[in-house]
Amino acid sequence: MSAKINIAKVRNNVGSKEEFAFSIGNDDVKLPEWKIVGNLDIRGSVDNKDGYLLLEGKVSGLLNGQCSRCLSEVEHKLDIDFSEKLLYQADQSRFSDWEFGEVEAEYTIYDGDIFDFTDLLVENIIDELPSKILCREDCQGLCPHCGHNLNEGQCDCVFEDIDPRLAILNKLYSD
Repeated sequence: MSAKINIAKVRNNVGSKEEFAFSIGNDDVKLPEWKIVGNLDIRGSVDNKDGYLLLEGKVSGLLNGQCSRCLSEVEHKLDIDFSEKLLYQADQSRFSDWEFGEVEAEYTIYDGDIFDFTDLLVENIIDELPSKILCREDCQGLCPHCGHNLNEGQCDCVFEDIDPRLAILNKLYSD
């Protein structure tokens, strides 16, 4: 199941409102670097505002990802609100005096009675997620030599702090 709602009744009746609620999972939505734990719950409404439809709702659930430094599992509680203005494709002619692209910037254009807002939903979720997955802000990551998780303590590896541009000179001393 994807995020689809029937907007036929609302579209044809100014002032009408239709509520919806459903769940989606990993089979329905793909989020880069994150997996949905169980399902995401989506609740909202579509409201005819005389000229456009207002789609509003809330997404809640739990996501699971991997820390980009130490590769440990990270959970992220998702609880976001979304709001989109929808404009029926045939109604675009009302905006003939607008500049090219202004209508699309203000409204999401749709055609038909079934509106699939999966892409809008994913866009809103991604906007709310951290750009880099970290288990904590001061994550030490993994040792580049042995792979030990440095958050659990130091390893026994010995590091020589050599400027890589001068590493060739180190070979002269080791021979």
